[in-house]
Amino acid sequence: GYAELKVEIANNETLRRQGLMYRRSLSFNKGMIFVFKKPKILRFWMKNTFIPLDIGFFDKNKVLTAIKTMKPNDLSIISSTIPVLYAIEVNKGWFNENKIEVGDKFYYIH
Repeated sequence: GYAELKVEIANNETLRRQGLMYRRSLSFNKGMIFVFKKPKILRFWMKNTFIPLDIGFFDKNKVLTAIKTMKPNDLSIISSTIPVLYAIEVNKGWFNENKIEVGDKFYYIH
């Protein structure tokens, strides 16, 4: 699939820790990309996050390796199955609605 997504970049510990906490809404074609320095198993939870989200995990080549759904305020840990470099959070259903699937790639357009 193909879709354009406007993302906020969380590329340091403070921004990654804050994530999308405390927000009441997220426009449909907006999201947040979490960027790490080296590939690792990424772990997320939904503490103080009120929006149902899908998270896509991407490897160092920007290839989607998994998509998982996260429920508001759920304290269970959602993790990547393999070491990855990026995670993109979007509204629940965004990947499916845009026919984005495991194996697809993302590209930065500034």
